[in-house]
Amino acid sequence: MKNPFRRAVLTLTAFVFFGAVSSSRIPPVQAQTDQGQWINSVGEVASRLSACWNAPHAGDQITIRFSLRRDGALIGRPRITFMKVNGPSGTQSEAGLANSIFKAVYNCLPLRLTPAFGGSIAGRVIVIRFVAPLPPAPSVNV
Repeated sequence: MKNPFRRAVLTLTAFVFFGAVSSSRIPPVQAQTDQGQWINSVGEVASRLSACWNAPHAGDQITIRFSLRRDGALIGRPRITFMKVNGPSGTQSEAGLANSIFKAVYNCLPLRLTPAFGGSIAGRVIVIRFVAPLPPAPSVNV
């Protein structure tokens, strides 16, 4: 008998803070990685996409969900599930943030996935949260 509470779609989640995955178990991939390197984890997918993303404002946050084929190409269109603009409010700022993440996804894909990893995530939903870094706080000399 199947468990009715089990989700039909496996959701893989990675939280990205501009090139570094927040999970301590997944080592971050440097932003200068070679696009020809093989990707073998969701954390590496998140890091590769964050290296392609240029946020319009410091502190912007956006979460997207998408699926990949086993060859690393995109299935359908990514969807934005959360957006927080840290710049001036308005639809132009929101559109700029949405366009920046779509541009990053379309410019970075297809990814070069290892055959085993590509087979394991093919068609599954991947959710990634991107957070642009805030500028460092000015130091106060007293």
